[in-house]
Amino acid sequence: MSLKLKALLQLVGLTAFAAGVSLSIDWVFATFPRETVGTAIGLGAIAFIFYLGYSLLLTRLESLENIRKISENIKEITNK
Repeated sequence: MSLKLKALLQLVGLTAFAAGVSLSIDWVFATFPRETVGTAIGLGAIAFIFYLGYSLLLTRLESLENIRKISENIKEITNK
């Protein structure tokens, strides 16, 4: 498949996605009261912040574990 065709297909996909998101947002605001939508967005933001905090802490712990393993390997190599 040529690059021009891939680019065209991706453009069509992105346009369809944008239209779908726009229609979905319009449907949500037409179906639910604005207060409910605001509350849902707020709860989603809080959940996302908790997830980011969890991800940061997990990454920090994994990094510390990797540093510990590397320093153990260096000690083993230098003791030989």
